[in-house]
Amino acid sequence: MKVCIILGTRPEIIKMSPVIKELMKSRHEVITIHSNQHYSENMDKIFFNELGLKEPDFNLNIGSGKHSNQIGNILIKLEPILNELKPDYTLVQGDTNTVFAGALASSKLGIKIGHIEAGLRSYDKTMPEESNRILTDHSSDFLFAVTETQEKILKKEGISNNKVFVVGNTITDATFNNILIAEKKSTILKSLNLSKKDFFLFTSHRGANVDDKKSLEKVLKIVEEASQHQQVVWPIHPRTLKNIKLFNLVIPSNVLTIEPVGYFDFLILEKYSTLNITDSGGVQEESCILNTPCITIRENTERPETIELSANTLVGLDYEKFKKELSNVLEVRPSGWINPYGDGTTAEKIIQVLENDYINSNPLMKKTINVIGMGYMGLPMACLLAKAGFSVTGVDINEKKISLLKDNKLPFEESGLQAIYDSAVANNIKFGTTPNSANIHIISVPTPIKNKSCDLSYVHAAAESLYPILKKKDLIIIESTIKPKATIQLKEKIKKDTGIDVLLAHCPERAIPGSTIQELIHNDRIIGGTCEQSTSIALSIYQTFSKGELLPSDSTTAECCKLMENTYRDINIALANEFDDLLTEYGVKSEQAIKLANRHPRVNILSPGPGVGGHCIAVDPYFLIEDSERETSVIRSAREINNHRPYSQTEKLTRILKSKNHNKIGVLGVAYKEGVDDTRETPAKQIIENLENHNFEIKVADPYVKRFFKTIHPLEEVIAWADILVVITNHKEFNELNYERCEVIYLKDNSSLLPYFEKLEGNTSSLLNQVSVSQENIN
Repeated sequence: MKVCIILGTRPEIIKMSPVIKELMKSRHEVITIHSNQHYSENMDKIFFNELGLKEPDFNLNIGSGKHSNQIGNILIKLEPILNELKPDYTLVQGDTNTVFAGALASSKLGIKIGHIEAGLRSYDKTMPEESNRILTDHSSDFLFAVTETQEKILKKEGISNNKVFVVGNTITDATFNNILIAEKKSTILKSLNLSKKDFFLFTSHRGANVDDKKSLEKVLKIVEEASQHQQVVWPIHPRTLKNIKLFNLVIPSNVLTIEPVGYFDFLILEKYSTLNITDSGGVQEESCILNTPCITIRENTERPETIELSANTLVGLDYEKFKKELSNVLEVRPSGWINPYGDGTTAEKIIQVLENDYINSNPLMKKTINVIGMGYMGLPMACLLAKAGFSVTGVDINEKKISLLKDNKLPFEESGLQAIYDSAVANNIKFGTTPNSANIHIISVPTPIKNKSCDLSYVHAAAESLYPILKKKDLIIIESTIKPKATIQLKEKIKKDTGIDVLLAHCPERAIPGSTIQELIHNDRIIGGTCEQSTSIALSIYQTFSKGELLPSDSTTAECCKLMENTYRDINIALANEFDDLLTEYGVKSEQAIKLANRHPRVNILSPGPGVGGHCIAVDPYFLIEDSERETSVIRSAREINNHRPYSQTEKLTRILKSKNHNKIGVLGVAYKEGVDDTRETPAKQIIENLENHNFEIKVADPYVKRFFKTIHPLEEVIAWADILVVITNHKEFNELNYERCEVIYLKDNSSLLPYFEKLEGNTSSLLNQVSVSQENIN
């Protein structure tokens, strides 16, 4: 999603800063165009710096001028930029000449316009801002109203209900985000020798007050009256100062005039003044948010909420009325009203509206999605997308699985899956063995390991199943774990096979069985497209349900990141397994030693185990190095160590079992990890086969696994039958069992095995020499 921010004055920079930051956080493309309507360093550049915003992408350098000339000059310079950029949306905020010019130029070019602070009305047609507000509102596609008051005004003016969104005010976001920073950084009170709540803050810049000599004289009289009660601090606007000199007027002696200050300093002055006296709409809002009373030297305000809360009073330039209200403030010191401008999440709400529209209106985003592969990741993904509002078809070649899903039965167990499945069914998710017509296709099928290489046959078959319905610029997202360059190669294959140029992206899943739903929603995700458009659209899809950070990339980087993550873990597990074998030699319990070593602040050794299973850690390192010409000795060595682990653990176990004349072995836990039913690449299979090769009888129990290459027996039956129990995968259910009848050995590390070795040999080193297995035999 490409969004153009058009601004030109200090208040716009401040109020747009949360929107710009939220857009960048969501990884949308943001272009900032600054008209430079405020052309003073202190009124402009300092705010970009303090708020941590990048320099504007375009600066129109308009400067001052009559209203019509200024608007015309902005239009002349702005239109060709917008025409070249072709953003999806233009955002403007407030009521300045820049705002109206930005809305008008965008409207002429057919760019959707979002007006932040829509619906504000003073009903004073002599104010140029009032015309700007009305014209901008009636040109806009999205009107972001501050409160229900503005919503009612817009609807009364005949603006369609579906264009108006009550979101609060971004000034709350900016104030909440920056007041604590200001408290730490600002030294303005100290530098001006001011005490908290012992001065008045004064500002005036509106043409009706400062461009006319008689009006400006009244302003100065009000300032003089205020100065009789407390020190007045006046950050004086360049235009106001210019006119004071032009009209030969004098600033009262007890008024401290200073140059316009930065945002942080101004926030502190607003917060700690006794009273803010102003003709600024922004100061009225900030005063209300900061709980500082305000007197507005205007006859009207487009911020009526502040009046209703008694946070603000209108006095115009009426000296007597000002004296009375000043006396009331000093006597009553009003405070404690509730901020009417939102909870500080306005920018987030605005971006959500645009994202929803982008998905609904983009021709590539018709909200129809095929998810191919109804496995551990594909089915939850399909359900989350259906819950988010997409029309989803879940596809799988396994007819039995599809039949179960159509009958509202889940083909496997997963925490939280039933709830999102029920929600998906309520949103009319469909299931079938062939994909339906759609614009988005997600491939989540297995990528088995074949001769230590990535078998892409299922991914290619899934893509080929789309050929009859594939259209130009459809988006295919591969979630399956694949080797580097596979996404680009698939794009080339599709183009060669069909002549159709599709968009492709890779978004590797980052979730594990047992926590899939939680992790699909909350984990950060890497999204890498083969082009900017594919990345952008894929991001928009995941934004509909993901609460984690979405990290844009290119497809090959995304592929490598997933493989690197699991290779890192494989190497660290190999190190732990190596430690376990080494410490067995020394007669040291590895579990205890690792726990003590991890007390070092920069050490985190993983736990050893019977081997490495699952379809990630045991497989991904091979995918990463498959097409590399490097030796990659560390990665290959780690794989060899972890592949060897089931053999070495079995041989140690065999020696113990034979010494005890045990023949009936109860194996507990065959899933590749605790708490799940997934047996892919589980080391339990190799351990059981090795034990059977040594003529042991085996019975297997696992409370999660229903199907395995060995029959799964009830837990009680296995315990009653066995001479000894061997726990391979330590499910929590095993910790609650009564093991009085027979011994239990845990294969996760040497803690269970070591006592037997000491009794057998007295020298564990010789035992290890006897049970070592050559790598040639393993492979």
